[in-house]
Amino acid sequence: MLDAGEKIIGHKIGLTAKAMQELFGVDEPDYGHITDRMVLDPDLPLDLSRLIDPQIEVEPAFVLNRDLKGPGLTIEDVLDATEYISACFEIIDSRIADWDIRLQDTVADNGSSAFIALDSGKIGPRDFDLRGLHTVLEVDGVEVETGNTTAILGHPANGVAWLANKIAQFGNHLSAGDIVLPGTCTRSYRIAGTTNARGTIEGIGSISLDFVGNPTVVK
Repeated sequence: MLDAGEKIIGHKIGLTAKAMQELFGVDEPDYGHITDRMVLDPDLPLDLSRLIDPQIEVEPAFVLNRDLKGPGLTIEDVLDATEYISACFEIIDSRIADWDIRLQDTVADNGSSAFIALDSGKIGPRDFDLRGLHTVLEVDGVEVETGNTTAILGHPANGVAWLANKIAQFGNHLSAGDIVLPGTCTRSYRIAGTTNARGTIEGIGSISLDFVGNPTVVK
């Protein structure tokens, strides 16, 4: 990606929710990078023909205003380093048929991440308790998944802390300005053959995205 001129602007943590670990048969989170070319304009439709077998997830996005260097970081450290939080879609995709993947597969595939789309709303990290916020995913006007932010390692900031502490083992850290996705609040949902998705996180906001075209694998 970097050789093609892309810039790393953030990170994603995946498989933090038990439902997602059970879905993909893993027992720990994974992580990957977010580049500038992965960020979608939510006012423009996403052409699904660019993808293979996409799924969509709803999660809060943390935008940092200071560096986070592990180990030993806590929820409070993450909140102190966060400028704002927005509702976000992550579009995940896989080169492996029927998503028959293991942890090593997702790591090799950049955490299965393809695109993200952020709501324009910005919530302060201490505006209210981020635990237990009801989350809804609607596809073509039908509610298909529900969950809450506690599914993200008990608190969504825990996902960010987990990543910062994990990459500290390799001498790396999260940087001011990074977008960090801590994990989904619900199970992911396949979007082949659909035209619109809307995700809402109680108190944080909503994100909507239209789709055109068909992916390589149509379910």
